[in-house]
Amino acid sequence: RRPPGLRPQHLQGIKMVRQLCGGRLVGAKPSSTEVAMWPKGFRDGDFEVDTGTAGSCTLLAQIAMPCLLFTRSPSCFRCRGGTDVSWSPPIDEMCLVLMPLLRRFGVEAELVLVRRGFFPKGGGEVQLTVPRPLNGKPLRPINMTDPGTVSAVTGKAFAAGRDEEPGLDDMIEAARQQLRHWLPPDTPINIERVVESPETATGIGSAITLVA
Repeated sequence: RRPPGLRPQHLQGIKMVRQLCGGRLVGAKPSSTEVAMWPKGFRDGDFEVDTGTAGSCTLLAQIAMPCLLFTRSPSCFRCRGGTDVSWSPPIDEMCLVLMPLLRRFGVEAELVLVRRGFFPKGGGEVQLTVPRPLNGKPLRPINMTDPGTVSAVTGKAFAAGRDEEPGLDDMIEAARQQLRHWLPPDTPINIERVVESPETATGIGSAITLVA
């Protein structure tokens, strides 16, 4: 990558894994191109990470989750940074797609959006809670070899950081037109329109997440 090496959010992720697993960590510094870690074992408890930038909270939550799932007691992970930023899954995708999928594996975890954060300031916050970790049990196997057909499309279009967003309806209608072009005409399409108050976000942003 250019520039090469670890960026702040990558560094926070690596340091977070050491916090969750203990052990020895070598090479964890900005721009480092080589890192080594010797973990001791998963730890439960309450953990917090602040990227100090718009570094992705969702990517850090994805890093933390496997560690917290295999502890023996409940844990809570809070992360501050970006919740809806480029090159990472938005928080709504994780809540609407990833978390329901993980429940099929037997995972009991909750991901909550506390505050949205956008580039460049960040300032968002998410909370991941694992009330009942696997405690040594394996994940439940599932079969996902048949993609099936699209029976309905749901989603959420939001604007945050303002009291109103005039372009939100245009975003929803553009998505509907594209979906109607590719889907059978009788396919239900339900996109929730949400305007989030300035108190619930750092910065201004909008996005749409669709689930088939």
